[in-house]
Parts: sequence; C-alpha cells; structure tokens
Amino acid sequence: MRAGNLRERVTFQTKTEVSDGISAGGTETWTDTLTGVPAAIWPLKGDQAIDATKLEHTVTHRVRVRYQSAITADMRIAWGSRYLDIIALINMDERNRELEIIAEELTV
Repeated sequence: MRAGNLRERVTFQTKTEVSDGISAGGTETWTDTLTGVPAAIWPLKGDQAIDATKLEHTVTHRVRVRYQSAITADMRIAWGSRYLDIIALINMDERNRELEIIAEELTV
C-alpha cells in the first residue's frame, strides 16, 4: 500500500460501559484506542429511510489502513467530527499488510 494514498488520519475507538451507580445499566462511552492512524476513505453508497417521524441518511464507506491486529470489528472510527461503525474487516490477501474496512455512517 502506497503511503500517498493514506491521506486521512482517523482514530479507532473502543466502547466501554461506565456504571452510573444507580441502575443496573450504565453509560456507554467511547475511548480512543489507536489515534492518528493513516487511512484512505471512499464513500460506497448512500440510502435514505423514514423512521417514525424523521428522515435518516445512511452512508457506507470503504476504509483502508495498514494492518494492525489491535483493530477489531467491535470498534468504531472517529474521522474528524464523523463516526463510522465498523461492519466488516477484511485482511487483504490474508497477508497481514492492509485491512479493508466496510463502515457505516449514520447521520440524522
């Protein structure tokens, strides 16, 4: 993978549950796990749906990064002020050199 193609910088975040001390549940927070990761990002498709009384726009992206075993499917990607939920991780050619990530951005 050529470094020139990796023009974006993204952060991979991990979800953690923080107990609020009152109920059995808690608060969901996201913690930065890997920061400043060089990435290439392409939009793949966009959809619209009406859910109850609001219109939702969903955009699916393809993200490419250098392979890191620490990246898992239960993470999300912070890209500027946008967040991408990881749908699938693909280890290209199974050579542990680059990961292709299919991720979904939900904007309301």
